[in-house]
Amino acid sequence: MNRIIDLDEKNLMITMEGGTTLSQLLEALEKQGKLFFPIHPGDEGAEVGGMVATNAGGTRAVKHGIMRNHVKAVEIVLATGEILHLGGKLLKNNMGYDLMQLVMGSEGTLGVITEVTLRLYGKSEFSNTMLVSFQSRREASDAVPKVLQSGITPLACEYMDRELTLASAKDLGLVWPAKKGSVDLMFIVDGVNEDNLYENCGKIVDICGQYGAVDSVVAESAKEQKDLLAVRSNCYVPYKSKVADITDIAVPPSAVPDFFEDVRKIGEKYDNPIVSLGHIADGNMHNFLMNRDGKLPENYEDMKKEIYQTAIRYGGTITAEHGTGKTRTDYMSLQFSPKELEIMRSIKKAFDPNGILNPGTIFHETAG
Repeated sequence: MNRIIDLDEKNLMITMEGGTTLSQLLEALEKQGKLFFPIHPGDEGAEVGGMVATNAGGTRAVKHGIMRNHVKAVEIVLATGEILHLGGKLLKNNMGYDLMQLVMGSEGTLGVITEVTLRLYGKSEFSNTMLVSFQSRREASDAVPKVLQSGITPLACEYMDRELTLASAKDLGLVWPAKKGSVDLMFIVDGVNEDNLYENCGKIVDICGQYGAVDSVVAESAKEQKDLLAVRSNCYVPYKSKVADITDIAVPPSAVPDFFEDVRKIGEKYDNPIVSLGHIADGNMHNFLMNRDGKLPENYEDMKKEIYQTAIRYGGTITAEHGTGKTRTDYMSLQFSPKELEIMRSIKKAFDPNGILNPGTIFHETAG
């Protein structure tokens, strides 16, 4: 189940079996040379069917959205053994209910994804990676909306507490180039040509300077760009034994500064040194809740629930890209009304009447 079935250059689409890895997809596009697929969740061993089932996101979501924005067709096998072919090589399709949208992000609870058609895009030859450093979270998060309002939409806009990047760089045997400040924004920027690219980078530096930026570093070479991305992707590894949980909160981007402040206060309340990173232009922040002496802190559940409630108060969500899974099922009622949960259970039962598909995921009980 890992064959690339059709690379359709005229329609800018690619069809492959569900077990095809992201690495295989990228390799095929590299050989083709002119097209690219934007979603990269950080692990190129991820299978395309799984990326659809989890509605994967990643660093480039600020410009290109998440997986569901690029899926044009899926083949799924239902629990009854019946096969559905949903969608097609269409840019518009408004006939009936869109069952394909239900399948995306359903985490294997509605059917087994066996084939996927994805939309592709023309490859940009001009891109750059840069860091802009600030003294505080609020300054950094206030600068981001102004960058987006300027007409520049970066491929990526990542927020990182310096503590995380220093530990990650040390773990990889690299040196983090930013020396001033305590937090960093990492921008990946593209342009139609080299002049346009550097003009966009200059605008970002100027705007961030108006919000207290203390330094900026541009990764000149391909290796420097690769090293910055490697450090960002590795941030969890040095903390693996120290972390009780990593939240996947998202709030409206304008609420990020106030949400940051509330998380800081919650950390102080529970005596927990929370550190953060995330896709700040999407309002999607990952907060590292720390263990105490190698064990879960006694107040861990209360602290996590309070952070969830804070996100919801700002019109946010408990999970933006990681999914409900089996670990967040207890918190569904914080975000959804009884009627919404009833409808979701009905959908599950319609697709999987005997509750045999990934039982215990999203809902504790099976649908049967």
